[in-house]
Amino acid sequence: MIKRDIENFRCQLTPLTPIHIGSGEELSSCDYIIKKNQFFRISLEDFYEKLDLKLKKEFLELIENNRFISIRKFVKDNYKEEYGYLYKTTVSEDIQEKYESKIGGATKKNEENLLSVFEFIGNYKGKYIPGSSLKGYIRTAYIANESENLNYNIMRNSKVKTAPFVSGAKEGGMDKEISAKALGLNSLEPKFDPFKNITITDSNILSSAITLGEVERANNKNASLPMGIHEVTKSLLGTGDNISFEFNLSIKNLSYDLSKKLIELSVTKGESIIKEVKEIYMDTLFEALRDMSNSVLKDDIQFFKATNNRKCLESCEKILEYSKTLKDNEVLIRLGKGSGFNSKTLNLFNSRKKEVHTRVVVDGFPVGWGILSYIED
Repeated sequence: MIKRDIENFRCQLTPLTPIHIGSGEELSSCDYIIKKNQFFRISLEDFYEKLDLKLKKEFLELIENNRFISIRKFVKDNYKEEYGYLYKTTVSEDIQEKYESKIGGATKKNEENLLSVFEFIGNYKGKYIPGSSLKGYIRTAYIANESENLNYNIMRNSKVKTAPFVSGAKEGGMDKEISAKALGLNSLEPKFDPFKNITITDSNILSSAITLGEVERANNKNASLPMGIHEVTKSLLGTGDNISFEFNLSIKNLSYDLSKKLIELSVTKGESIIKEVKEIYMDTLFEALRDMSNSVLKDDIQFFKATNNRKCLESCEKILEYSKTLKDNEVLIRLGKGSGFNSKTLNLFNSRKKEVHTRVVVDGFPVGWGILSYIED
């Protein structure tokens, strides 16, 4: 007999530092306008329809002659807010100045790349946080918390561009044996994975949740490599905005009767798939998240101390102080682009830890930090 008890929670994610979760799209300099510190995401087709006949003719001539620099300047000079936009947000003086200095002309071959904007995931109504992004971090934290005496080699895998590091696994990512053991399985079988019983919805859609930030990769020599302009969330420490994405989390706890045939299903050689019953509860998840986030933050603090990066070190210390004020139903969490190798793997819990020599930052803040909280329904 299987007993199912479903626990439902209403959750919030409040960005503490800028977070970027990409849509997979890059906006060209003709897809947006920046005027008076306001970023307008526009539709070029709608812009064209608003022009009078004379300007339409001029615009078409520029397109026919493939004069891209002149096209983007034409759009910038002739756009009016009353023409409409898909969404807008306030940007910093630095972003405004960079835009103004580049939009009118290009002296370098990659000038247009400097004006591209990496888009945050969303739709015509606004931006949201995918439930899969949250679940991935929570699952990694849980496996780290349930694993003991990890001692494995981490290798580079040049064939897997999105996962250049592998933890002893042939296919990249997390080692299957480590995951199976932590999840109470003899073999990593998705059908019996306890996280199959955890559902996290995409967040609600917020219409004014983002701003623009210049993302950089800081290295161990206190130098930085520009990674381009990104749409990032407003945040408590970054912009001083207290915004929250809301979503639902449900846990379906399964109690197995060990005498039943389900437990005796075999993978090979008559081995039982399920080694021990793993029932997951919210307090277990939050305990794992605290351990994971504290470890990641501690390692970041050590990195910025060693590299004498004072601005980022001060930001990390602010995050640390903020974490001390959190209640039992609140925890730090890190997600999105640039959250780092340590946040996505078991590296910090491995006796053969691999040193990570870069960190992704925006405006002096390590990216991706948020506060996750819940209320039980």
